[in-house]
Amino acid sequence: MYHEKMINTSIAQTLDDSCLYTRGFLLSVKRNALRRGVWFKSLDGLERSIINLTCAVVENVNSITLIREIMEIVLKLKNAAKGEFLKLTETIGVQRAWKVSELSFKWGNKDALFWRDDLIFHMFHAMIEINSPTGCRQ
Repeated sequence: MYHEKMINTSIAQTLDDSCLYTRGFLLSVKRNALRRGVWFKSLDGLERSIINLTCAVVENVNSITLIREIMEIVLKLKNAAKGEFLKLTETIGVQRAWKVSELSFKWGNKDALFWRDDLIFHMFHAMIEINSPTGCRQ
């Protein structure tokens, strides 16, 4: 949700960030994915090969196309490593927080607009979703 913005960066920004995509960075991404058990579960053989081959051949990634592919793979691993609660917080929690804050603002609560950005409020609504009976879910 928040990370799609990173994929759509301009070419100039991507070139400036190319120093971030080094062999060391990619090896740490791979190591963390292996530790969390998402390397084989979330990536197919081609995606794993892209990371492995890049680590073996290149010290710094300079190709825009390769950087974009690596960004998508890294984001895929990052999303796969998230727990269910965090996923619910970012999806249902945020949606419900926006609805509740909008309704409360319409009823006259001026501070309700700040609830939209409150992580604890998002987590609260995710917890409500987890604990609600199956028949009550929308």
